[in-house]
Amino acid sequence: IDPTPQMFDKSIIIITPWFGGFAGGVERQARSMARELNKRGVKTIVFTTCCSSPFVDWWHNDYEPGVCEVEGIETHRFSTGNVREPYDAVISKLSGGKPLSTQDEHDFFKYGINSPDLVSTLVEYINDDYEVIALPYFHGLTHSVINGYPRQISLVPCFHNEPQFYWTATERLLNNAKHIFFNSPEEKQLTISRYGRKVGRRIVESV
Repeated sequence: IDPTPQMFDKSIIIITPWFGGFAGGVERQARSMARELNKRGVKTIVFTTCCSSPFVDWWHNDYEPGVCEVEGIETHRFSTGNVREPYDAVISKLSGGKPLSTQDEHDFFKYGINSPDLVSTLVEYINDDYEVIALPYFHGLTHSVINGYPRQISLVPCFHNEPQFYWTATERLLNNAKHIFFNSPEEKQLTISRYGRKVGRRIVESV
């Protein structure tokens, strides 16, 4: 049954690291979710950074901060973080095959594509009028908002079988997500096999 204003009277915020330029899989999903929910009468807006793509300088604002429309979708852009040295240090370790510490994992996500301005502004929207969904797990913005507001923001992880999937930071993200929405049965099964015992039935019962 499609949701209607009578059935769902909240607005939805979709948080994603970039939006409106590079149309990769994550952006296509965020755009499709926002477009289709708006079509069905559920007001849905996007919060994103001023970074235009995962293939540009993540620490540079390609867009001006503020509110605009992307294909009719209300889009709020926030300045990107401008500290990159800790991230570069982690990438150097990864490239050299060196083991990572928990702090390295933290730095990878904190100093990648992120926006402290977005995270702090979100406090105004963590209430009964909004449901907030963040994607994907691979970029720091998702970790910052979900860990900053534990059990109040839902996650669309977009997991792949890659090193970051096995990090303790990913377990923390799953524990702090309000709800978890998988894109495929295979993604869900991969997550159960790794985190089913650690995170528990929240994963098994996720859609």
